[in-house]
Amino acid sequence: MLQVDQLAKSYGDRLLFSDVTFGIERGQKVGLIAPNGSGKSTLLRILLGQEEEDSGSVTYERDIRRAYLPQLPDLPEEGTILEACFNRFDPVAQLTLQWEQAVEQGDHEAMERLLPEMEAQGGWSYEQRAKEILGALGLQDHHRPIARLSGGERKRIALASTLISQPDLLFLDEPTNHLDLESVQWLEKFLAGYDGAVLLVSHDRSFMDACVSHVAALENRML
Repeated sequence: MLQVDQLAKSYGDRLLFSDVTFGIERGQKVGLIAPNGSGKSTLLRILLGQEEEDSGSVTYERDIRRAYLPQLPDLPEEGTILEACFNRFDPVAQLTLQWEQAVEQGDHEAMERLLPEMEAQGGWSYEQRAKEILGALGLQDHHRPIARLSGGERKRIALASTLISQPDLLFLDEPTNHLDLESVQWLEKFLAGYDGAVLLVSHDRSFMDACVSHVAALENRML
């Protein structure tokens, strides 16, 4: 799914990492460990094309669907929890959001119009998955305005949005931040049963050990 060859990155005279080489296959759960400041988040951003490497290459299998949870997610200031969780680039997500809004408003004309599309495009399963994940992360009131939420709640929303999309490859940067023990345990089970591949950065070694099958150490190079 992903092949990384001889990546290197520096900031001025400071070398973050060099000769980073590894691959991720379908279904693999890979944990990335390293001291603070050694470039874990930078590496993730490079893999996602959000930052340029100094040298090396990143190659994906064709048509791989990816999703990324950054350590400090940036959510819109307007809209509701539900709107923030449903990817605006995913047509099924947007269809399901329209259905939810029509139900909330009691718009029977819109519901009648959307019903055939919901059935044809799998909107029901998307809706059920979204509500299960939101509920497991303690986000029960889906129509609460984003502007009224705490930083911890915003991180949970970003995590929910990442998981709901069910990509082929998940990039998770410190996903347990702001989660209580019950939510962390739920996330462990979710990732254990997840069919896609995962690249995980976490300082929670207990969580890491429970979730991953391969561990890579980033200290100037990938081991």
